[in-house]
Amino acid sequence: MNCVIDPTEDMGGLYIGDIISTIKEGVMESGNIQALLTCNFEENHFHTNCRKDIKLETKIIDCKDNLDYPIEMHFPATYNFIENNRIARKNVLVNCHAGKSRSGTILVAYLIKKNKWTAERALNFVRNKRERVKPNNGFWEKLVQYEK
Repeated sequence: MNCVIDPTEDMGGLYIGDIISTIKEGVMESGNIQALLTCNFEENHFHTNCRKDIKLETKIIDCKDNLDYPIEMHFPATYNFIENNRIARKNVLVNCHAGKSRSGTILVAYLIKKNKWTAERALNFVRNKRERVKPNNGFWEKLVQYEK
């Protein structure tokens, strides 16, 4: 799990991680995670139910890491989930199976809208925090379109 935006007095922080971030004891606690946005396909939602010991606001988006998957349909709802929780001073973890393509795409889309950044600038920002982030080519095309 990597911190993308540090929490402040006024806003919760923003984190990115993989499936292990949500199931390994102590990881979410280390970032004081209070909201979890999972970007995965249905078969891998087991991890959102196995941490009953942590009180979490959760949102699950069913999406596959396919070039032709229309991930942009989730941009408005995921932006609102992240932003509303951060405003409520909750630290938000965005995760997918590997913490690379789907979660990276959602974070880049969030930063494009929040900061009015280009897709390239937002991706570079996220990669400075987690080098392995790499939206698949189809998702990257959607992010470039989204910046316009």
